[in-house]
Amino acid sequence: QATISALSSPIINDNPNIHAQCRFPARLLFVKKHNLDIKLPHVICDNYLEWLGESLAESVSIIYADGYLGNPASFYGHILFKVDTSIRSQKKTIIFNFAAFGFTGKMQKF
Repeated sequence: QATISALSSPIINDNPNIHAQCRFPARLLFVKKHNLDIKLPHVICDNYLEWLGESLAESVSIIYADGYLGNPASFYGHILFKVDTSIRSQKKTIIFNFAAFGFTGKMQKF
């Protein structure tokens, strides 16, 4: 109830960036998605739109690197999550690496 009250409150101090719709955009999307028949004011969140414009992904890739026979530990595999973005007309690639951790090289019985 507090979230809905905050999302539907009027803009205070002529600064829309401190409104609950700007501070909690995921909650706003949830309320809009579930169509809760709530009248919400139209708030333009300049800071959020600027941030969103700087972080838009142009493409997303998931890469699975297969094992190498010369290194048994590599058979646990690596998963790379690659995001290509264009920030201020500069192309950037961000890669997150998810790899196995803690291989000791010992065989264990279960």
